[in-house]
Amino acid sequence: MSQRILITGATGLIGRALADEFRSLGHRTIGLSIDRAGESRCDENYEGSANDPELMQRALRGVEVIVHLAALRSPNLDTPLRTYTLNTSATFNTLSSAAESGVKVAIHASSISVLCCSFSQALLYPSYFPIDEAHPKILSDPYGLSKVADEETVRFIRNRYKIDIYAPRFPYVGDLETLLANRAAKIAADDSFGTQDFWAYLEIRDAVKA
Repeated sequence: MSQRILITGATGLIGRALADEFRSLGHRTIGLSIDRAGESRCDENYEGSANDPELMQRALRGVEVIVHLAALRSPNLDTPLRTYTLNTSATFNTLSSAAESGVKVAIHASSISVLCCSFSQALLYPSYFPIDEAHPKILSDPYGLSKVADEETVRFIRNRYKIDIYAPRFPYVGDLETLLANRAAKIAADDSFGTQDFWAYLEIRDAVKA
């Protein structure tokens, strides 16, 4: 059965790959992205911020499933305040608007940065391996903090609206041919590279399947 699926951050690596996958399964995709220069592969597109309530309401018309990918994906792209406030407000606006619009399934892209280390200025290490959900949170940057707040928002939306909502914690995501090949070469040359995110990676096709 065909569904209407909204993808925020639709011009990103995962967003483009998801649009292709959903189309192959017969679904119709609606993309929302603030990136004017990026390429969207969705059937319909809205340009603007996931923080905009009116834009979100328009994009959500008839939508049954939402995948929320839109975020500043690093603390190095803006100030600490904007990194935290933009990410957390976009997540709250997106998920609460979706739930109030009757969306029954929502997926929010979380990050392994909720646990430890990825963007820390000091050299930090995980408390133990293998990493599991009980690992303590060792936060030292506004991006990781924003993702912790986002996961609490996910719990709030799930409990308040009783919708199916998931928050997979993605590691570094890349394509096999370019991004992951470059990353592997850097680690081979210097095995301290990647230490703070546990040398973890996820190939884009596996991210889409997840």
